[in-house]
Amino acid sequence: MLLRRPDRLGLARAVGLVALFLAAVVALPAGVAPTSAAWTDDVRVRATATAGTWAAPGASTCTVRHANGTLDASKPCTVTWTSVSFWGSAGRGEGNALADFSAPGIANNQYVAFDLTLPSTGAPSWWSWTSAAVRTVNNGATVTSSCALLPRLTGRLAGNLGTTPNLYVAFSDYRTGATACS
Repeated sequence: MLLRRPDRLGLARAVGLVALFLAAVVALPAGVAPTSAAWTDDVRVRATATAGTWAAPGASTCTVRHANGTLDASKPCTVTWTSVSFWGSAGRGEGNALADFSAPGIANNQYVAFDLTLPSTGAPSWWSWTSAAVRTVNNGATVTSSCALLPRLTGRLAGNLGTTPNLYVAFSDYRTGATACS
């Protein structure tokens, strides 16, 4: 194939077309209006505030006990509420709380027994413990109190959980369905 040198008229046309294109691109934004969506997506967001710690209202206590249930008074135990949240609406409200325990020196064959007052920090104005129930608990916990005593919750954790176990409690403001409290 034989290559030819472009003529001057063809080169001038190409340069002119490129210049015209660039001028059109630069002038384009001035004649174009901003656009916006013609719809709004339905968005639902749920968040939990977990900054800091909450002092347990009322008496929230824990003790270290031997496998047979007797108290080991030589082992201290403290409770700190690290989070609590509520959501939903009256009659369909839900919530959860996390209590951290500190039981230095607890042995593998011992367990933490608790007597807690569930925090109401951040509860909506419609929240009521009157018909509330505990739905689930973690760490092999056994709840020994009735739902009618809420926000008071008593029970025990499983043994062999170490010196800093925790208790996650999921609760609702209604008692239908399965509950961890009687």
